[in-house]
Amino acid sequence: MTDIGLGHLTELFIEQEVDFDILERLTEADLKEMGIAVLGARKRLLKAIGERKGSTHAQPESGCHHGKGAIVRRRWLLDGHTTKRRRHLNYANHIAQRERGKLPKIPRKEAGARCQTALQPEQDTGQKTIFGVLDELRVSSSPFPIFPPERQAHGNFSCLKDHMAKASLDFWFGYGSTYTYLTVSRITDLAAARGVDVRWVPFNLTALFGSKGIVGGPFVGRTEKIGYMWRDLERRATRYGLKYKKPAVYPVDSQKTVRVGYLAQQESWCEQFTRRVFEMNFVEGRPIGAAGNLEAAVSSTGRNPQDFFGRAFTDQIEQGLATQTVMAEKIGLFGSPHALVQGEIFWGDDRLEDALDFAVANAST
Repeated sequence: MTDIGLGHLTELFIEQEVDFDILERLTEADLKEMGIAVLGARKRLLKAIGERKGSTHAQPESGCHHGKGAIVRRRWLLDGHTTKRRRHLNYANHIAQRERGKLPKIPRKEAGARCQTALQPEQDTGQKTIFGVLDELRVSSSPFPIFPPERQAHGNFSCLKDHMAKASLDFWFGYGSTYTYLTVSRITDLAAARGVDVRWVPFNLTALFGSKGIVGGPFVGRTEKIGYMWRDLERRATRYGLKYKKPAVYPVDSQKTVRVGYLAQQESWCEQFTRRVFEMNFVEGRPIGAAGNLEAAVSSTGRNPQDFFGRAFTDQIEQGLATQTVMAEKIGLFGSPHALVQGEIFWGDDRLEDALDFAVANAST
């Protein structure tokens, strides 16, 4: 799902207990029943499922075993975005853990680290291949073979590399949040520097607050708290070298913006759109929700606003956004910004670096 831009739906598939066996039998009606309201998302999923079915039968191409063992191995890894109880297991670690009784002197994490090291320089014949490491760890007799013998003889472990998860992070945010401006402005460069893939996931923050009895936002009606927030925001923007101008309007009406943002997420232009929305509000003094600003933000992405507004305010988008917002609450999100990494929640802009570093440290686990 990550590869087709739908990583934000991973939690939904985990919640519905959809493993790879069930995945290949899903129909469009099933996807609708799961709450995936956007037509484009359903079509991309069905196309990917069809391609997966084809690749599963192409065993000579990959050289990997795709029997029950392969299905079991892949079932606990869903696009690198796993549940908490499955965290800290990469492909090699999983095998090592199964044979833990044979590894009294080599902890599981060390075994995984040694396997990971063996994956790096394929051209360096001075280092052991992954098979040498596995043999040393005495786990090569696992009932779930990684490669057929002929591939092992040549030391070709590209198939194993396919199962190593890439560092990724889900960035959940609401357009009405003030501190989210800092994260929106920083996350792209910080993630790129660490090699972390970021999935932008907007949700209806106003609706989330409303479900908890918070009207207008966490600062409304609290003079001392809102005063501190504005000053803190200014200090942090200065510290990061970001342009900042205190918005003239707070709280803002972000209801139209979040619907366009949700549509943009489905069509993979959410990041560009969102960065422009926050820049207009916090740098140019053009409030979110003010007349003409939404059109300007869409235009900045090279798109014609009139082509999207008709689709952004349909029942499909409304249902999809509502489902995503309910999902945010079920995950345990309570504000904005949030970073979600392998089931771990990081709240606030001041936890952004922590979240990215955690994603890197656990990319293969």
